[in-house]
Amino acid sequence: MVYRVTPDGVLHVTAPTPTDAAVATYTGRDLLISANRRSRERQPNRWMVTGSPKIDASEREAGEEPEEIKWAAVVDNWTDPRYRADTYGVVTSSNTMDVAESEDQIREAAETYMASSLAASEARSLQIVTDPRLELGDVVDVRVTHLNSSESLRGRVTGYSMTLDDPAQVMRVDIEIQDGR
Repeated sequence: MVYRVTPDGVLHVTAPTPTDAAVATYTGRDLLISANRRSRERQPNRWMVTGSPKIDASEREAGEEPEEIKWAAVVDNWTDPRYRADTYGVVTSSNTMDVAESEDQIREAAETYMASSLAASEARSLQIVTDPRLELGDVVDVRVTHLNSSESLRGRVTGYSMTLDDPAQVMRVDIEIQDGR
């Protein structure tokens, strides 16, 4: 749910707009004036979790070595074309979980790490020609060309600033980009 309080103090609760369809597309050939390039650390496309059950010292007999039980789970996101192993390489996030009670818990932990990593978002600020059609919560596509590379973004509008008395001024649009979409 999206929560928003308007200047008159009214709370609006609405379902978020699905991100599968954008309401507007901006490129350097039309309304987009500038979008700063943002460098990012390489995101993992494989998550590995290893673990073992917690063994209480009172359960061990004196002088006896405890039986070592280890579990491991590996999940990947190679179906997403941005993170395919043949073009992106393999970037592994490795974690341990030493309080697991089963191998299923280790797998669930790996899937949770993957989901939270893919849902990570970033905020970007754009400058466009004033476009009064935009509203908070709208989903927009942005295609930016930087020298020899291009970047495609899809994000939800989280804020904007525009002057209504001078249409020659630029409009600042803040969008939140979610990797997991």
